[in-house]
Amino acid sequence: DLVKPRVIVCNGNDKVFSPFSRLQEIFRSKCSEARELPLYTTFSLKWFSIDSPDWSQAKVLVIGLPHLSRYNKIDLLETGLKEILANHREV
Repeated sequence: DLVKPRVIVCNGNDKVFSPFSRLQEIFRSKCSEARELPLYTTFSLKWFSIDSPDWSQAKVLVIGLPHLSRYNKIDLLETGLKEILANHREV
């Protein structure tokens, strides 16, 4: 069976070279505009939703974390993720 995620978490959210930006590129015509939650200095959480991907009728939430090899403030990540998930009603 095909995996049918409702939430995708990417390790890395750079605008050009990251799993997050690659998914934005692949689903360009089906995704909402990316939003951003600043965390610390230049680091932020980013997210967008994919409307009706091939595997689901529901929206899929895509969350981009700052790359964990460069960012280790886990408490701020946890707080930010809880905020995003609490406010994302479709998932």
